[in-house]
Amino acid sequence: MQVIVVSYKNRKLTLASLDSKMWYTLKDSEHNVPTDKLRFMNKACIIRDLEDISSEGVTPDLWNICTIDQVEELKTLIRVLPLWSTGIMMYIGPGSFMFLQAKSMDRRLIGSFEIPAGSFGMLQIGTIFHWIVLYEQVLLPLALKVRGKQVQLNVKARLGIGLFCGFISMVLSAFVEHKRRTKAIAQGLKDSPNSMINMSAYWLVSLIGYK
Repeated sequence: MQVIVVSYKNRKLTLASLDSKMWYTLKDSEHNVPTDKLRFMNKACIIRDLEDISSEGVTPDLWNICTIDQVEELKTLIRVLPLWSTGIMMYIGPGSFMFLQAKSMDRRLIGSFEIPAGSFGMLQIGTIFHWIVLYEQVLLPLALKVRGKQVQLNVKARLGIGLFCGFISMVLSAFVEHKRRTKAIAQGLKDSPNSMINMSAYWLVSLIGYK
């Protein structure tokens, strides 16, 4: 959002050549100059006033001037949108199917306490928060200690890992559904969608972790 806002603020400015010193970047940043792709976004890192930057090479207000890394990350995000869109069905499709699976399985947690089938989708949101905390608070600090410098997975790497985990989730879904259907046939409940088979619905929790 900062890149979009600052690009709009600077929309009337003229872009300089890529070897110009008008570009702004943080010390030890990955990029020294912006790329020539999606050039209109490069206006977000034009230095309008040298007073916007401290002697340490940082800016107190990223809503007035952005780093080159910020601009390049947004460009990368835009470029991977077509790739991301190809996996939409991988994430949308299994959601309703999981509800139907959970509805026909044993959802008792403790004693007679039973979790509604529709609530299983909420576990996916909890898993997202879990992975965010693990990535930000555990994996990144650990990588910093191992490599001795800041490590950040780019958008393409995170998207690729997400698609791979989605693929694993689909494989596990097939396994669980095979087990569920086999039990339903054995119990004579194949054609009774509202009947509960003798199989724990918490098999589905392992799938949510990958999704």
